[in-house]
Amino acid sequence: MRNKLIIAAVVIVVVGISAAFVWSHQGADSLAKLASQPGAKVSGDQVDQLVARISQFMNVPSGETPSVVVLQNTADLAKQQSFYKDAQDGDILLLFSNRAIIYDALTNKLVNVGPIVQNSATPLPDGTASASASVTPSPSATPGVPEKVKVDVRNGTTKAGLAGATASTLKKNTWITIGSVSDAKATYTSTLIIDLSGGTKPNAVAALAAQLNGTVQTTIPKGEASSTADILVIVGQ
Repeated sequence: MRNKLIIAAVVIVVVGISAAFVWSHQGADSLAKLASQPGAKVSGDQVDQLVARISQFMNVPSGETPSVVVLQNTADLAKQQSFYKDAQDGDILLLFSNRAIIYDALTNKLVNVGPIVQNSATPLPDGTASASASVTPSPSATPGVPEKVKVDVRNGTTKAGLAGATASTLKKNTWITIGSVSDAKATYTSTLIIDLSGGTKPNAVAALAAQLNGTVQTTIPKGEASSTADILVIVGQ
């Protein structure tokens, strides 16, 4: 009888662990499930999860709750605005006051990032999230699509591995190819986005500046090695 009780207890524990695993997996997968629900309403909890997820890739405005849309009819949207060119139905659009972000929850990648241009003549996609996820005044998403660019990344701090970590984050953008990853010659108090394209990649430069909260300039700081990339990023403190 005692052996039967022990076996029963083990079974109960295993069932409990399995149930906990399933619950945890379902919770972690809640954002990915939105990919199969274009136009779905997004809960306040899911908005918070999205902001936390996006914050792993880039700096987002603090204390601001974005408008969130699970995109649908993206083929039609792409005809109206090139920003949606690489988006698919089920991707998630986040609109902050100063930038628009398209996020693919299935692959955990950023599809597009761009600055917001105020334009009351261009409506937002239908299906805006719950009232808890609103921005006043609501901006229209008319950022230019980033051009394909090659980006060199250098660590301008004393923190080891920062250039590599930044490069890993940046290559999640489908429009970025990472070139060299190295240390800068000096230390920098802020992140520099150095446009070496001769002004031919303005949307990519703006998107990188928004993503990294960096300062844009067109010349490499004195003493730093040259670069053959379109954009040189020197990560600051």
